[in-house]
Amino acid sequence: VIAFRHVLEYLAGGLILPDNPSLRIPWQTDSIKDAFDNLNNQQRNDITHEAQIGLRFMAFGQLNKWFEQCDIPQMMLSFQKRSYSDDDNERNSVKRQCTKSETIE
Repeated sequence: VIAFRHVLEYLAGGLILPDNPSLRIPWQTDSIKDAFDNLNNQQRNDITHEAQIGLRFMAFGQLNKWFEQCDIPQMMLSFQKRSYSDDDNERNSVKRQCTKSETIE
């Protein structure tokens, strides 16, 4: 948990922003590229902003709320190995009927 907090602190502090010192790729000694060269400025700002939000949630002991904001089901669909057939879609789309239970007096 402490290591994750340090990572969030570094990212929230603007480590990957364009005009700040950044992380170098250690095994590429001949180049001076940083590890985040493939990100544009908007993506760098978004990562910094999300790290700041995550650090705030962590400070108040509510880090699980930050993780819950991610759209995990949508992300899992992108890793799906096969697409559902039409029969599977129809079966999954049927909602279960809830019956009204009587209240105990």
